[in-house]
Order: sequence, then C-alpha cells, then structure tokens
Amino acid sequence: MKQSYVFKFLIISLLFIILAACGYDDSAKGKTKTVGETEQETLNATTDSGELSGHTVMIDPGHGGRDPGSIGINDIYEKDLVTNTTKPIEKALREAGANVIMTRTEDVKIPLKERRNMSNEAMPDAFISIHYNSFEDPSVGGFHTYYYSQEKDYRLAQNIHQSLGNAISLKDRGILEDSYAVLRNNEVPAILLELGFMSNPEELAVIQSDEYSQTVAEAIVSGLKNYFETNENVSS
Repeated sequence: MKQSYVFKFLIISLLFIILAACGYDDSAKGKTKTVGETEQETLNATTDSGELSGHTVMIDPGHGGRDPGSIGINDIYEKDLVTNTTKPIEKALREAGANVIMTRTEDVKIPLKERRNMSNEAMPDAFISIHYNSFEDPSVGGFHTYYYSQEKDYRLAQNIHQSLGNAISLKDRGILEDSYAVLRNNEVPAILLELGFMSNPEELAVIQSDEYSQTVAEAIVSGLKNYFETNENVSS
C-alpha cells in the first residue's frame, strides 16, 4: 500500500510540473512586446530593406550656437529654422534605410572646415548642407541648389533639385555653381540647399510649417533614391 501511495504521489507531482512548464511556455509565447521593442524591430527591418539601404548620407544643419545665420522677419534665426527642417530629413532618411550622420545635433557652432573634415573622415555617399536665405528686397523668393564640382557634385545636385522642384511650390531659382567652404575640398558628392527666403513674408509662412519640412524631407529621399539608382546604372 505504501509503495502504491508513493507511486501515485510521484505521478501527480510530475503532472503538476509538466502543466506548470506548459503554462509558463504559453505565457512567454504570448508576451506583449513593448513599444520600444516593436519600434526597434521595425527600424531594423526598414534599415535592412529600405529604398536607401546600404547608403550613408551626411546632413549638415547650417550655422548654430553663436552663429545664427540669416535673420528673417520677426527676428527669426536661420539656425532655428534649419533645425526644424533637418529633424524630419534625418527621420525620413532613417526610415528609408539610410545610415545618417549629422554634423551637429545640438545648437552649437561648428567651424565650416570642421564640418568638411567630418565628411572627409566619414566618406558618406552624399553630403547635404541645409540653409535658408534672406535678402533686403522682401519680394525675392525661391530655392537654390549649389554645387562645387561639375564632375563630382552636379548629378547629386540635379537629382535633389529636380525632386524638390516637383514637390514644393517655391520659385525654382536654379542649380548654381559656387565655392562654399563645406563644398570646396569635400571629397564626396556634396551640395548646399537654400530652401527659401526668410525675408519674404509669404514665403516665411510656408517654410516655417511642419508640412513644408516634411515635404522637403520626402523630396530629398526621392532625389537620393534616383541619384543612387542612376549611379548604379552608370557603374554597370
């Protein structure tokens, strides 16, 4: 009798252990992921399969710190408007799978030579400097794209400028050659964008909007996609 009782006790104990293990396994399988875990998995998947996957882009927010840049109507600083624009640009590029490097992420002054050196050290696939304009005549408006080297930079300028022209309502003031310090002696394809005039009241209302910054960001992603595809076709 004692042996039978002991045997039954062992069987029942074993069943409890098995059921407990199964319950733990099921609860683990059904565990709800945190927002952070889900976002990270989405980011990883996007980075691996996005339109700009495998490409590195350096974004250069103009001015900063003691250097406010141009000063527009109502004492609006160029550096602040640039920051409002480059944040959506960075986000859109990352969502498209690009590896993004920012020359600055805080309101600090970084010498132009140092910005260029950062590009030459990192050797991104494209360098894009973001700016806004100002002029004594408040009726002047529009956007420009600047490049330095016809051979190295022009195709990047052309693709980005065309994409912006298709997306935004500002006057197209063309693609211009100039020797800006961040472009000169920059070893990678590099351009500088002037995305509107802060001195033009009507234009300022447009370029201050979140919608404009998002449109610019999406246009830059589209322009880069076309640029990289063109480069690949030329190489092959």
